Amino acid sequence: ERNYEKILAELTLEEKASLCSGLTNWLTKPVERLGIPSVWMSDGPNGLRKEKQTGGTNIMQEAETATCFPTAVTTASSWDKELLYEIGATIADEAKAMKVTTVLGPGINIKRSPLCGRNFEYYSEDPVLMGKIAAETTRGMAEHGAYVYLKHCFLNDQETFRCGGWTWANEQTIREIYLKSFQIAIEDGGAQCVMGGLNSLGMKWTGVQGFMNTVLRGEFGMTGHV
Repeated sequence: ERNYEKILAELTLEEKASLCSGLTNWLTKPVERLGIPSVWMSDGPNGLRKEKQTGGTNIMQEAETATCFPTAVTTASSWDKELLYEIGATIADEAKAMKVTTVLGPGINIKRSPLCGRNFEYYSEDPVLMGKIAAETTRGMAEHGAYVYLKHCFLNDQETFRCGGWTWANEQTIREIYLKSFQIAIEDGGAQCVMGGLNSLGMKWTGVQGFMNTVLRGEFGMTGHV
């Protein structure tokens, strides 16, 4: 086992900042002097999508061959937690075979409008059903060696202008509708990381919301990364 506190103490400010950016679209930057390797992360809501290393900067390069499972909206309609565990486990097995350590999924944004361009890869309009299904998918992935990022936390339920949208909501709405699925997946499924939403809550990007950090860590028990 490695002494992560010692490694953190030895990282320079520039090296810490570099870990928050990317070597490529999908690889993190290494810190070779401390033995920190690049980590490959890939999308995985309904099957692993590892892009081939063909060069270029287009984020939608041709993908390696992998199993394409039914979309999340379909699998959630089964209400079959055991099935979702097996799907998660299989995605993790394929990730290991492709040397992917981090799966960017499952996607558990709430369905609030039929116009959302990614409704197909979100489980449900019901946060409890979605949380229970996501917990099993997460457990299947984690128990088979994949590092799981729930996404996109939170209030990120539209594709049009998704990186610049401002959303206003009161705390009750946020907790009962938008965060409930994340809470269940973390508390019941052991998820330890989330991907921040691309939108803003009010005038502030969700990824740097103090509210999100205190709730995810302080209340839900998440110990990994945002």
